[in-house]
Amino acid sequence: FKALLLANKEWKHRRPAGDYEMTRALLFLLAFGGLRREEAATLKLADVHLADGYMMVAGKGGRKEAVPIFPELREALERYIGGGRPDGPGDCLLLQPKKAYRGRNLTPRMI
Repeated sequence: FKALLLANKEWKHRRPAGDYEMTRALLFLLAFGGLRREEAATLKLADVHLADGYMMVAGKGGRKEAVPIFPELREALERYIGGGRPDGPGDCLLLQPKKAYRGRNLTPRMI
C-alpha cells in the first residue's frame, strides 16, 4: 500500500495539490477505515471527529456506526481537510478537485 503512494510521487507533481490529497485520503479511508466506496463517497464532513478519534459512518440500511480513526488515517484526513479540500457547495468529506466540477460531492461510481 505504501509502495503505491510512493510510486505516485511523480504523479503528485503533475496534478493539482488537492487532487493528490483527496486520492490519498480516499485510499486511507478504504484501507485503514474499512469503508466501502458508497460509505466513503457519502461520508459527511460533520461526521468526522478528528479530535475525538472517530467518524460516524452510515452503513448498510442507513444505520450509523462509530468507526475509529487510526493515526495514519488521521494524518491523511488532516492534510486533506487542512489544505487539499476544495471549497464548494458539497457537504461530503470528499469533494471533486477538478476545475469544472470543483467542490461538488463525489459519487460512489467515481471511486
